[in-house]
Amino acid sequence: MQTRRESRPRRRWFADLSGLTKYPRPAALGIARTRVAELGPLRGLPALNRLYVDGSQVTDVSPLADLPRLRVLGLCDAPVTDLSPLADLPDLTWLRIDQAQSEHLGPLAERVADGRLELQIGMTGD
Repeated sequence: MQTRRESRPRRRWFADLSGLTKYPRPAALGIARTRVAELGPLRGLPALNRLYVDGSQVTDVSPLADLPRLRVLGLCDAPVTDLSPLADLPDLTWLRIDQAQSEHLGPLAERVADGRLELQIGMTGD
């Protein structure tokens, strides 16, 4: 029987995702409060369904468009303003953003309104 493991990189020195090849097929990844800025290496993780990048240095979420199984995403306190790449993620059902990001909801607003996407708005610094 296989068990799921959450990959929890060391936060203190963690600044890039190039070492993810050591963790084949993680279902969840927590890189919150790290210096990670680039999500490109996540494109090679199609099984990823939970991702927490709250408080990271990530500004571009477009690499996440290649993760069709992504269901849960935490972005609060990350300097992301363009949320449009998330609009076509079919399984995305939960999103945490901060108040400033909520002004850029754009194409996700309809999914929130009809209940397909649960939105949690946190305060900066939560």
